[in-house]
Amino acid sequence: MVSVYIAGPWKCRDQARKAKQAFEEAGFKVTSHWIDEHEDWDCEDSAQKQAIQDIEDIINSDVFVILNLDFSDGKATELGFAYGLQLPVILVGDRTRNIFYHLPGIIKVDTIEAAIAAVREL
Repeated sequence: MVSVYIAGPWKCRDQARKAKQAFEEAGFKVTSHWIDEHEDWDCEDSAQKQAIQDIEDIINSDVFVILNLDFSDGKATELGFAYGLQLPVILVGDRTRNIFYHLPGIIKVDTIEAAIAAVREL
């Protein structure tokens, strides 16, 4: 089973949940614990545990999908990590807000359905 990490802005978790549901219904495993399990971090220990979990989730995925819904330092950091691991990257949305969305090999699509189709083609 192909596993997918979905990255997106924290404040857009509702849209990330919809994307997760669509990927799971299409038969993929979603490794992104942040979507349903993380809470607002209020101390150093909590922040560190959640960051480590996100890194482990990316390492345990086959494909990295990034939802470009709004600005987010977190998703930008995760993109760099995934790209460095040479994971296939699928960008859902415009190539705005970050110069690194223009890196070679990043697949740009407009919708979650198109992202699911792109993952199937990999």
